[in-house]
Amino acid sequence: LWGIDECKVPIIKIDRDNLFIKEKLINKQQYGHKEGYKFILKHIQELFNSGKNIVENYQMNDKDYTKIEEFIMSGANEKAAELLNGFRTFIQSNSYKKCVCHGDLYYNNLIFNGKKFYYIDFELVGKHFFMFDLLFYLFFESFRFYDDSFLTDYFNGVYDEEFDLIFKNIDVRFQKELKSTYLFIVLYEYYGVNIPEIFKRKYLF
Repeated sequence: LWGIDECKVPIIKIDRDNLFIKEKLINKQQYGHKEGYKFILKHIQELFNSGKNIVENYQMNDKDYTKIEEFIMSGANEKAAELLNGFRTFIQSNSYKKCVCHGDLYYNNLIFNGKKFYYIDFELVGKHFFMFDLLFYLFFESFRFYDDSFLTDYFNGVYDEEFDLIFKNIDVRFQKELKSTYLFIVLYEYYGVNIPEIFKRKYLF
């Protein structure tokens, strides 16, 4: 599907009542960039609103916590210290919640037929920080397509209203001062301690 604006794509739907798989063709249109991201936020906010029980508390083990602290402090500057304090605050408040996420959500894996969203390419599905898919979309645009505007908008508050609703739906307070912390958690889950230098310099420390 890469590089194809419109085509017919098979969409698989599982009929859980009758235990069989349905497949149908829909007209595919890649759905991304500026005009699409807020709609994606709204869609995921509605998913959380209709299924709060899909999110679970997550306790980080001591080994991972120590590893993360050492990694952040390797930045050894004021911004790193701020990030570490924010991370401690977030983890200790028991707000680090996980749920099943797509794991590779960016515009090539989103299609739209004019009425409904369809997600494709589920090979990286797994349990992640509940904001994983949304922030992955933002940093992937920067990392792969060299478009920093999404992350810039994120830090400048363009998506604050939508993020606030998503956090409220799972009883967590969205803290604007912790935006770097949220992004760090996603990058850490994706890369471990091998976060690319460009993100450490530009957005973390």
